[in-house]
Amino acid sequence: MKELFGKICGHFDRKAENNCFEIFVKNEARLEGWFKGELLCLFSDISLGFECEKQLPIPGKRSPRVDFSVTIKGKENLLELKILECNNPKGRKLHSYFSAPKSQKPEGVTKDIQKLQKDCRKVQKWILLFMYPAQDQEALKGELRRFNEVVKDEVVTIGNGDFHLGSHYSAALLQVT
Repeated sequence: MKELFGKICGHFDRKAENNCFEIFVKNEARLEGWFKGELLCLFSDISLGFECEKQLPIPGKRSPRVDFSVTIKGKENLLELKILECNNPKGRKLHSYFSAPKSQKPEGVTKDIQKLQKDCRKVQKWILLFMYPAQDQEALKGELRRFNEVVKDEVVTIGNGDFHLGSHYSAALLQVT
């Protein structure tokens, strides 16, 4: 997954050279659909096995869907995409995307973590964060530490090489256990 993360960051670095992120911030544009479309094109270009909007095998009326299921070295990886618009006029602060896990209505990254945890299969589970304007790695690590302390377990981790600081955005690959 780390190799794929490098390719993803390279792809979006090229987009940033064209001032895409500055234009999005200026126009207060919603971006998750654009990011998802760009990832579809990238995955197709590099001949990666993937499925978009895959329904998770969880019993219930409405099984949740994950943004992507990607196959790497014959193994399935679930990938949730999260776009964090931070510190711009209408954006939120980084910490607001990590709501208390036991809150009645989890939101932001917390909601995606809980969705991935419901899938009991032995597959790798990831959250791909794009933060714009760019956020500091230490600030993100602080939020993850705070979140893990609240749940009294190391639920979400960021490893070495799983953070990228671009010119107008930052990206992180979080592993969910």
